[in-house]
Amino acid sequence: MKRFTLLVSAVVVFVCLLVLPLRAQDQKFFDAVRRGDVQKVQQLLKKGIDVNQREYTRTALMWAAAGGYSEVVEELLKAPSIDINAQDDDGRTALILAVENDRLEVVEELLKAPSIDVNAQDKAGRTALILAVENDRLEVVKELLKSSSIDVNQRGSTWTALMWAAAGGYSEVVEELLKAPSIDINAQDIGGRTALMLAAWYDNLEVVEELLKAPSIDVNARDSRGRTALILVAEFDDRPLENDRRLEVVRELLKSSSIDVNQRESTWIALTVAAEKERRLEVVKELLKAPSIDVNARDSRDRTALMLAASYNFSEIVKELLQHPDIDVDAQDKSGRTAQMMASDTRIVKMLRETSRKSKIAAFKKRISEKFSSNETPNW
Repeated sequence: MKRFTLLVSAVVVFVCLLVLPLRAQDQKFFDAVRRGDVQKVQQLLKKGIDVNQREYTRTALMWAAAGGYSEVVEELLKAPSIDINAQDDDGRTALILAVENDRLEVVEELLKAPSIDVNAQDKAGRTALILAVENDRLEVVKELLKSSSIDVNQRGSTWTALMWAAAGGYSEVVEELLKAPSIDINAQDIGGRTALMLAAWYDNLEVVEELLKAPSIDVNARDSRGRTALILVAEFDDRPLENDRRLEVVRELLKSSSIDVNQRESTWIALTVAAEKERRLEVVKELLKAPSIDVNARDSRDRTALMLAASYNFSEIVKELLQHPDIDVDAQDKSGRTAQMMASDTRIVKMLRETSRKSKIAAFKKRISEKFSSNETPNW
């Protein structure tokens, strides 16, 4: 009980310290700072006022930075004892508050100070750069990137600034970040996702285009589940994809000369992933255009894209797959079943049966033809 009483007393004292009025002169100091009254601030500083004292957990520099009073900030920074990196209860420095409130001139002023910690993090792990990126403040981002001590790859919890920009669709910010010599374009978050994966997942076409321009981009990077950017967009089916930006993202990824269209997740490639989702017809069409596509790729149960589409009775996808010249319509899974056996839609069964018949006839003609010389090839 005694311990509890002491704890309550300590809390009460702390609260009182926060809410008790400041001395008259100190209050005038903070009032002048919040008004942006440079002359009054100068007068009080000459009288030796404590420049680092706080009002509601913030120093005068924090209030001036948040309010955008660059001239006041300039005056406060002249004080020899100024603590430029002091943090409020949320861990925010004057620089972070300036960025948070979009005060470009204050950011410029603060960055002139040699002792500024440009990489300081608030309690949420956010740096000034990450906050600027989150809020798509391009000019502030440009200014922060001028700092020689900026850590462009620093993470706020799990994402870097580039990841935030990619997920948010801020293509101009992405362009600026990519100019940083030390940028890690292929950095991965806790789930293994890169900036490219995030941009693709959120349908941010312009960002995908910007990232793919970078020579060091790893378009085949895999997340913790083995998914590439291409597989991620192929498997997502919350909405129809016709006339959708997501289809444009797929096309953009497929333009990359280094894309491995047959790279596997664990057992599936993008084509098999797309084939088992009815709304992914347009994705299937795009994937089938890739010269290196393995149309007969199998999953862990030896099922092909055709088998999967047939088993779900996706007639349009089946029709599209059957038009590919390399399709193996009679392929069997581990249980010996073909796509025709898996289909229950009579239209699909008919398509598969007819394609199988034509395939067998073509194979027979080829075998016979090979037995004759070029001059003796039978006239079919």
